[in-house]
Amino acid sequence: MKKDIKKFYYNRGVNDKLDREFEQAISIECVKLGVHHIFWKKNFHWYVVAVESIERAYRRVEEVKSKVCCGPANFDIEKLMLVLKDGELMEIRIGDGVKQAAELLYSELRRQHPQLQYGKI
Repeated sequence: MKKDIKKFYYNRGVNDKLDREFEQAISIECVKLGVHHIFWKKNFHWYVVAVESIERAYRRVEEVKSKVCCGPANFDIEKLMLVLKDGELMEIRIGDGVKQAAELLYSELRRQHPQLQYGKI
């Protein structure tokens, strides 16, 4: 079951410590990796999840087939999937056609947080 992300809304200016971590976090596409948190942008808002609440992380590539005026077009949507300790699944959309950025994000997450489990079961 997917998590309702409204409770993960990041409201800048409310928590100074979290704001500093956000500013110092490594930015890859629409995701920022901090020391204790992962931030991501969806539409016009930023969201945050504590690394300590994550049990497992893995990448998902979702192929989207579509038709445009000049014919068929396929898009590969890169996602970072987070399984939280309460069993809920979070889906962070990295973007389409950003394989290198998704690989970098995943490897940087593994480097910074080796205590997490990685890969889909």
